[in-house]
Amino acid sequence: MFTHHDDNIDDRGGPDRFKAMQAYSRLKNLLVAQRVPPHTKLDAGVLCRYLNVSRTPVREALIHLSIEEIILNVPGSGFFSKPLNVGDVSEDYDLALTILKHIIASDVASFPTSRLALPKPPVPASGTQAQLQPALAFKEFIERLFESVARAAANRKYLQVVHTFNARTAFVRHLDLQRAERFDEISADMCELVECLQKKDVKGAVENLDRQFRAKMDILHDLVREGNVYSANASVNWMKLLN
Repeated sequence: MFTHHDDNIDDRGGPDRFKAMQAYSRLKNLLVAQRVPPHTKLDAGVLCRYLNVSRTPVREALIHLSIEEIILNVPGSGFFSKPLNVGDVSEDYDLALTILKHIIASDVASFPTSRLALPKPPVPASGTQAQLQPALAFKEFIERLFESVARAAANRKYLQVVHTFNARTAFVRHLDLQRAERFDEISADMCELVECLQKKDVKGAVENLDRQFRAKMDILHDLVREGNVYSANASVNWMKLLN
């Protein structure tokens, strides 16, 4: 229905497609940031007034979000926001880990440097120019890195899965990085992963990903609980953020 990157919005599909992409992007940003209380009904007729579009592009956006399992589509009842779920997040990580390890083990050693375009880790500012949001900056770096690995495989399905994984687990990732001790651990691990990939050290990269996965699973219940507390306290006036 849509391209897998929100920033690839264009009008090649006509004005209706462009409006649907805008509605999709704006709704998705709020949903993955847990700014919508869980179990909130997402009514296209109401949302269209805040998005300044007709019902059709909003409904198209909601259908796509439900396909990505970011929201629920309950037959006969409509679309609803969903709370974070340990089982779902664990499955997302397991699938993404399997794909990334497969790409690295099968292909990374043969990738030319031009195909493995790795992003650079963010460098925290020092002194009076202290970085305002180090956790957010590193979260975005991690997501770009995973997508760079998936993109290097030249497999559209892999890239779509990793992109969806990044969106569905974004808030959990951000919460994890906001813990000082975990930020230090994760940033060190990710820098090591980049180094392994640059050296085409397959064994080191796979072991690194396995170690990071185990560490995430050890605290996943706490992260999901914290995320659901945050979303439960989200403003009931969240739709005003769509304007």
